[in-house]
Amino acid sequence: MDGKMRPEAPPFRPAADLFRPGETVVAAVSGGLDSMALLAWLDDLRSALSLRLAVAHVHHGLRGPEADADAAFVAAEAQARGLPFYLVRLAKDAPAANVEAVLRARRYRALAAVARRIRAQAVAVAHTADDQRETLLLKLLRGTSPMGLAGMPAERPLAAGVRLVRPFLFVERTALAAYARARGLSYRHDRSNEDLRFFRNRIRHELYPALRELSPAVGRHLDRLSRLAAEEAAHWDAAVRPVLGSVRWRYGAAIVPVSALAGAPPPLQRRAIHLIWKCLLKLRDRPDAALGLEGLDGVLQAIGRGAPAAVELEGPFRAVLDGADLYFLPKDPGPHWTVRPPAAFFWPEARERVSFFLRPAVGPAAAPPAGPAPTAAARFGAAAVFRLAAGTPLVYRRRRPGDRLYRPDGRGPKLKDVLAELGVPRPLRRIVPVWAAGRDVLWVPGWVQAEALLPRPGEAAIEARTEAIDAGVWPCPF
Repeated sequence: MDGKMRPEAPPFRPAADLFRPGETVVAAVSGGLDSMALLAWLDDLRSALSLRLAVAHVHHGLRGPEADADAAFVAAEAQARGLPFYLVRLAKDAPAANVEAVLRARRYRALAAVARRIRAQAVAVAHTADDQRETLLLKLLRGTSPMGLAGMPAERPLAAGVRLVRPFLFVERTALAAYARARGLSYRHDRSNEDLRFFRNRIRHELYPALRELSPAVGRHLDRLSRLAAEEAAHWDAAVRPVLGSVRWRYGAAIVPVSALAGAPPPLQRRAIHLIWKCLLKLRDRPDAALGLEGLDGVLQAIGRGAPAAVELEGPFRAVLDGADLYFLPKDPGPHWTVRPPAAFFWPEARERVSFFLRPAVGPAAAPPAGPAPTAAARFGAAAVFRLAAGTPLVYRRRRPGDRLYRPDGRGPKLKDVLAELGVPRPLRRIVPVWAAGRDVLWVPGWVQAEALLPRPGEAAIEARTEAIDAGVWPCPF
């Protein structure tokens, strides 16, 4: 071996499968052996494929001077290679639980932000075959489905227009160490990788070496298992797309037609529910929550019975089967915003854009429309105009017990009764967003507005709008 990692030479996956000529690539470099080897290899590769290469380092803010030294080391290496360097500092708060999962999610968000900033098409990370094997063992010990055994893919979407690629996923760590020695690469040592309080580190330093002693071929067996599981997962991912295409997204909940799942083979049902759950967690920014096999089985049993049912799940959602739909509903009351015009914000979980501004004058107030409750399509892109004094604070939040529709005498009807009369599905009544002043609800977007606040001709008013972003489009690429 000549000390160069050539894309076409084993044991490395050909770079042509992962990188496209002329694209911009962000190398995620921590300063450790694996990522420094990745940087050197990509630097060699960039001329062959006309790649534009940038270096990103994520500072987690948790290891003090050591982390500062890591960042300075990577910055100096990027400068020596003539490459642009981007340092991202994360908040210095350490998560109370599931530290590894939370930090990983933050790190990927930071890398995606760098990629979008410089219009890169790919982010490269240095995960190795050993990392993949550790991931499989971790999942087996914590409990997983057959599809979970696929482990990490060599390539997956990271953000809109950005791919996460793992060119060393089939390279053993010993090969990288040999490459680093042959190239004379310097690297940093992160002592937290030796900390046995972390589950993955115990697998790396205790369990996996013990398994190799029992069966020297265990690494190859895990590789084969992962490859076969990935092929199975790809099959079911293709089969499940029609189900995912039927999902509607309302108020931070996912609504699945039972007809799309009933009668489908159990593996397809499991895959669909698992992907919907993962997407909800992504929108909620909760990578630490797991569906759990018991929760998954409970949902499948409810679908099989076909009767109304509620299934308490681990994490921030519960499943409710009601009528023709299966709902995945948030458990908590959700965020709320207190705003004064002009203001605008985006609610990622609900995928709603909300704006609130002054309108100098309006024409004659229109009477409330007669006839049936608004259709599903009419609930979104809705607007309302209020006769309120400028500077009046309003709150945008979910419905709460005891809410009433505003009337000047304080005797407005209970909102839950109004929503029932309007035909709002029972599972959604608890989570619909409202514009409120205290306990008085002024407007439920797309459903009802307090008539007493409709402006009179020529009056200044406050206008509020909510707009669902792609409410019928699957929002999580996979």
